Amino acid sequence: MSDERRAIEALRAGVPNRVAIRLLGTAETTISERFVENLQCCKTQLNEGGQATGQVIAGGFGTGKSHLLGYLQYVALKENFIGSWSSSAKRPRSSISASSMFPRFEMPPCRSTTTMP
Repeated sequence: MSDERRAIEALRAGVPNRVAIRLLGTAETTISERFVENLQCCKTQLNEGGQATGQVIAGGFGTGKSHLLGYLQYVALKENFIGSWSSSAKRPRSSISASSMFPRFEMPPCRSTTTMP
């Protein structure tokens, strides 16, 4: 069965799989472009012995977080990074939000990659 057919069957069953996520991509171009920049920055930081930074994805129920994270995992794997899933869906609901956990969360500027050999 082709990847396209597997994706269609997964969507028909209401359970998008990795193939469907890869083929559909994402409409969140700003987030995905920033993620690719962060991957490149991570490579630079790790090569220079620095500390890699992260990116927070937050949103309400049904907003596409899982799909977006699945797509970002695919992008990271293409760039030879390791990806894994960790679900927090079974945790009790709380009033803690990403904005309260990271009130001033900003990405530090990445050093230029033009100096790399």
